[in-house]
Amino acid sequence: MSASTHWGGGRTNVALVVDAARVRQATERPEDFVWTELARFPAVAARIEGAALTRDWLVTGPFDARARRSVADGCLLVGDAADFFDPFTGEGIGAALTGATLAARTLDEALASRDAITAARLAGYRTARRRQFAGKWVVERLIGHAMRYPQFFDRCIGRIERRGMAATLIGVTGEEGLQEVKYANAEKEKQIKPGKSSDGWLGITDKYWAVALVPSEKQPFQPRFAFFDDNRSRYQSDFLTDPIAVAPGQSTTVETRVFAGAKEVGKI
Repeated sequence: MSASTHWGGGRTNVALVVDAARVRQATERPEDFVWTELARFPAVAARIEGAALTRDWLVTGPFDARARRSVADGCLLVGDAADFFDPFTGEGIGAALTGATLAARTLDEALASRDAITAARLAGYRTARRRQFAGKWVVERLIGHAMRYPQFFDRCIGRIERRGMAATLIGVTGEEGLQEVKYANAEKEKQIKPGKSSDGWLGITDKYWAVALVPSEKQPFQPRFAFFDDNRSRYQSDFLTDPIAVAPGQSTTVETRVFAGAKEVGKI
């Protein structure tokens, strides 16, 4: 599998995930090996054609790891320690935080007693993990198998990006509902203004994280997604509310909430 992430300023981060068996067979230098493998992924190769490296390739792995048991006497496993397949779906941080919440609930009950904390007393965590992540595990494995067929995989990625899993300027505003603006479109248009709204939110997401602004429900606002290139390329999501008149000697309060954390659009 190969994927690229645009940083702005003409720079792009490129990642390549390769079967361990293929790596063991490699005889060329790491940089030559990477270029050879990238050629198997036309969609990515086309994006970086003619590009020059700004730093050496970094190599690490293997990544795929899954513990046979997530609980044992006196301990339980959370996050990547319990299960790690591939970071492509970009849910590792959210899954780790969710797993920690499930672990905390189980531990609260276990620590309420002076009895020894056995695997049997932690079994509720194992059951909760399976219930929470079963669907995620299936999707990850399906994607992993698709990676073995680059052309098929590229088509799948195109569909995923059109459905909004890529890094975007994002928002939900009024009757227009979900708005997703790719960075490339923001660069081209400079600023994009969805319809004015009196409810919703807007922000910026990448593969793992999301930052969102949630304006006051009582105050109409004009959302905007923008790109600036004045010496330092940057992207921005912001909004402008209608004017508020405050009489002499009086005061008013306007509340705006901010979400910053693992990419969980449903929670926002």
